[in-house]
Amino acid sequence: SSGGPWLNRYSNTSGLGYVRSVTSHGPAKSTAYIQGPYFDSRVNDLFVAANNDWKTQIMDDWTRSRQL
Repeated sequence: SSGGPWLNRYSNTSGLGYVRSVTSHGPAKSTAYIQGPYFDSRVNDLFVAANNDWKTQIMDDWTRSRQL
């Protein structure tokens, strides 16, 4: 499987849309179908929390560097 995104409400004009899943698995040695997990609000919540944690870490590092 490729891990490629499954897009929903994608706009060619803006390049924006929603990732609903990623190609995850299918039958061995066959392209009959592919499957992937459905991304619901819990995945979005995880993304937001991880993104906020990253921003906090960057700001903490920047603040510490300014205090030296």
